[in-house]
Amino acid sequence: MAGDRGGAIVSGLALGLCVLADVRLAVYAAILAISYRAVCGARRDGRAWLKILARITIMLIVALSLSAAVWVPAVSLSGETSRAALSVEEAGTLSLDPVYLLGLLLPDRSGAAERTTYAGVAVLALAGAALWRNQTASARLRGWLIAVIVLGAVLALGTHTPLYELIYRLPGASLLRVPARAWLMVSFALAALAGLGLHRLGASIQRAGTRKIAGAIGLLIIAIDLLPVDWAVYRVVTVDEAFARGREAAAWLKQQPGSFRVYSPSLSIPQHVAQQFDLQLADGVDPLQLARYVNFMQSATGVGAWGYSVTLPPFPGIRSDDDVPTALKAVTPDAARLGLLNVKYVLADFPIAAADLIERARFDQTIVYENLRWRPRVFMESAAGAAVVLEYGPNRLVVEARGPGRLVLSEVYAADWTTSLDGQPVATVPVAGTLRGVDVPTGVHIIVMAYRPRAVYAGVLISLLSVIAGAGVLAVCRWLAR
Repeated sequence: MAGDRGGAIVSGLALGLCVLADVRLAVYAAILAISYRAVCGARRDGRAWLKILARITIMLIVALSLSAAVWVPAVSLSGETSRAALSVEEAGTLSLDPVYLLGLLLPDRSGAAERTTYAGVAVLALAGAALWRNQTASARLRGWLIAVIVLGAVLALGTHTPLYELIYRLPGASLLRVPARAWLMVSFALAALAGLGLHRLGASIQRAGTRKIAGAIGLLIIAIDLLPVDWAVYRVVTVDEAFARGREAAAWLKQQPGSFRVYSPSLSIPQHVAQQFDLQLADGVDPLQLARYVNFMQSATGVGAWGYSVTLPPFPGIRSDDDVPTALKAVTPDAARLGLLNVKYVLADFPIAAADLIERARFDQTIVYENLRWRPRVFMESAAGAAVVLEYGPNRLVVEARGPGRLVLSEVYAADWTTSLDGQPVATVPVAGTLRGVDVPTGVHIIVMAYRPRAVYAGVLISLLSVIAGAGVLAVCRWLAR
């Protein structure tokens, strides 16, 4: 029984590390871990389901405790993001087309990770050897691996199967996108079967030296088979090529005075280039966007209401990335709404006809417009007031403001921001449904805003305590073993 508990703890540690690495893929890792523990328990204890349940519970407690630093904040934030209301169609985006099942035998060299199903001829051959009269592995284990392949394929096919809508309605399933990622389960099971097949072939060779040579040759064949397909996923570019798009425009913006943000309906300055020049963007690519910000940008960008999108603004109907720069050429952004976000410059790869957007520069196909409705990073709504930033950071803002009036900050409102005025707690009020505001009385005052994400603190504390507890248990076990 102690060995069973030890195995459950090790499984929990492995699953916890999967959550820390990528919470999206951890869902499929959890399916593998739970079903494997159930299979092992049934194999050893027959119908002793209470013992099986106890091992699975131990595994989940260990995994959830170790990975709390990730999943606790994620769960806390999930209701405030644009992913909270995914439709069946949005959640089923990038379901694996059935034609890509042929990719098991025919490698796809397009480099699209979500469509890569090729396992390799050698891997399939070894997996077949594991299934053909294999006495070195239990029938229950082989049956479990076959079930994993079937389940992984069904989940990966997503909306192409009638079962997907039922799966979508399971608790938490609607937060997951890209069903094709479930192919991870198929790849895992095929690799495990290939390992069993290789073990079987090795067991049939009597001489140890010959067995090692045969194993090395087998691994070499697998590498030769898979490396060309794996290499197709990567595109090698130089640093200059990677930072070429938007570099000249970003360098020009860097020279402009003041604190401001930049918006581009063409994504003219990629995020990594903006980071290089210390520019703040109001657009970009992010799969986890705050719903408040998305709602505000629906009107500010001029695009109007849209469903879930990993890009902001969205580019509906495009067929390739080459269509992005001009996809929104018929859309006119709202200069005043963008101005509230401290957007002083708008960049586009097409002309924009708007009275409040004045052309200031051109760099190849990119046109730089100045937004005449731009507002400072912090400002007072009343003309009699004034405000200046004393300290600006991602988790702390200090502003000196002269009232009376409402101080507005071009930052997204969130519940975990706390505000004090001259050291006394005051309420933070949403402005335009998205920005942060503070009512300032007459006189000069110091306003401090601090971000204290309670879910992050709680998650990190649980993870740290679990690591300390685990280290303590390990130390005690080693001491008792002496």
